[in-house]
Amino acid sequence: LLRVNLSDVAAKGAVPFGYMLACHWSERCGWPEREAFVAGLRRDQAIFDIHLLGGDTVKTTGPASFSVTMMGWVPSGTAIHRGGARAGDDVFVTGTIGDGWLGLLACQGKLSLDPDRLQTLQNAYRTPTPRTDYADLVLKYATASCDVSDGLLADAGRIAEASGLCVEIDLAVTPLSGAGQSWFDSRVDDEAALEQLASGGDDYQILFTAPAGQEDAVRRESERRHVRVTKIGRVTEGRGLSVVYQGQVINPVRVGWTHD
Repeated sequence: LLRVNLSDVAAKGAVPFGYMLACHWSERCGWPEREAFVAGLRRDQAIFDIHLLGGDTVKTTGPASFSVTMMGWVPSGTAIHRGGARAGDDVFVTGTIGDGWLGLLACQGKLSLDPDRLQTLQNAYRTPTPRTDYADLVLKYATASCDVSDGLLADAGRIAEASGLCVEIDLAVTPLSGAGQSWFDSRVDDEAALEQLASGGDDYQILFTAPAGQEDAVRRESERRHVRVTKIGRVTEGRGLSVVYQGQVINPVRVGWTHD
């Protein structure tokens, strides 16, 4: 609950400090469920050094639901938005792509991998790690940024739309984890498999654009933080998302989740 909201704040280059929480408790939720919920909040508050600032708690006859408003500090006027990309910028993504989607499949019992791989993927889906440790680099180098929640391709398309330019993504360099690579190696259609990984969502990595001349600096400072970063494309004149695989422009069957 907190982690997916922390991811949004980090992608703006902000340092999170607190949140508001609205709880709509179902009548089916007893004290054991509520105590487990509070224990999870307490754990993540300690991990990410954030505090509950207020909110509301009500009872509902429907299913339980929760809403978080996360807040963070950033110098006035410097927050990084989706709409700042410039033609000639490089496109980067932190971490690896596809583990969130594969983790959902693992939780549903739809994957056949080694138990350790399955556990890694389930953890990636259930407790993603937001890149709060990367917020200062976003603020320092990024011209546009968002977190990868709806799918790498879908979110790249949103940067393109907001910036009024074309974002070109090279599908072949999609960064994979060891577990993701194991799944990929078992596929017979590499292009289709990469499309699935790049459109699945729930990765909570940071997708950002930065001036081409800053690539070495971005890589160097990322290594100091032990954060993997991959250059996966570029920003060009034009409009919308362009996906390339092995030098050819392709039309993905799906780019990710849409909020229609």
